[in-house]
Amino acid sequence: MDGIDVAEVKTDGVSILEFGQTQSQSFTPEEQKILIQARGKWPGEEGVAKAAQIIEDAHIKLCNNFARIELIGFHGQTLVHDPLNKRTHQAGDAAKIADCVNRPVVSNFREGDLKNSGQGAPLVPFFHHALCQYLEIKEITAIINIGGIANLTLVNPIIKKPELNGVINAFDIGPGNYLMDKCCQKERNVAFDRNGDWARKGNVKRAIVNRFITSDFLQKLNSKSADLSDFNDLLDAVNSLTFYDKLATLLECTAVALNLALHSLPMIPNRVGIGGGGAANGYPVERIQKLYQHNVETVNHWGVDPQYVEAQAFAFLAVRSWRGLPITSPATTRCLSPSYGGDISKPNHIT
Repeated sequence: MDGIDVAEVKTDGVSILEFGQTQSQSFTPEEQKILIQARGKWPGEEGVAKAAQIIEDAHIKLCNNFARIELIGFHGQTLVHDPLNKRTHQAGDAAKIADCVNRPVVSNFREGDLKNSGQGAPLVPFFHHALCQYLEIKEITAIINIGGIANLTLVNPIIKKPELNGVINAFDIGPGNYLMDKCCQKERNVAFDRNGDWARKGNVKRAIVNRFITSDFLQKLNSKSADLSDFNDLLDAVNSLTFYDKLATLLECTAVALNLALHSLPMIPNRVGIGGGGAANGYPVERIQKLYQHNVETVNHWGVDPQYVEAQAFAFLAVRSWRGLPITSPATTRCLSPSYGGDISKPNHIT
């Protein structure tokens, strides 16, 4: 919840044709506080409207800087994700953004999947498939996204349609940056541990890591999507540790979960790329490389800026939604069949 990224993609919803300009905007400490306080809340609850306005205003400001765009993919800020009860809440009004930017906006990407008995996440795998094709990667490839939640996509880029059986296998892995960032915000009043410098100073508490390995979530790896609240027990477990030890232990839990996920795959990928905010933090990447003992690199080495992968993904998914193409499949979210999603909000003067 440290800011938003906006990225321009030229696509037909099947292939990526061109990547365009990118921009970011950081939230102020006060805005971050409002967003954090709204976490876990549903529409109408106290603080949600303020959080939504922050998200809307930031998107309107940045999107108005993109003169070429014809369509906007707006995911919103996830405050709650509850796939068991087929509910999810992303803050932000797509209709307001459409009117203010004067472009149609696609939003609400998760609901169609949830109604089709899916987990509603992860949503980025179809873009990962298109990205591998754009980069002309021919080998079986794993792409790990380390955001607030970490997730993994195994891609066979040779086959054109991502919704077909055997093309993609994807799932949420466990905590990404969220728990470490929360500790930094609470104890140092900064957004994150830059380069993992503080985590490097700490000692890993192996007993906590070992308990995490046997947790319900990791035992059900590859079968359910994650909500940030799934890892509150882990946050409680490190509560009594020193600041440095907290970060070292939480980082190790993320690295161990990623290693377990890679070893759980039905085949060993020829390439493993790491994207998302965690790719900019050298220490977790180092730990994953050491634990996995196969070729692991950040997507920077592929000529891709990891910061904008998720923004680019929702631009791509918006076009798929606009064209009536599926955006998830049983192999990505465990839905019953390829799922279609995304509500379209048009500016008031467009019918």
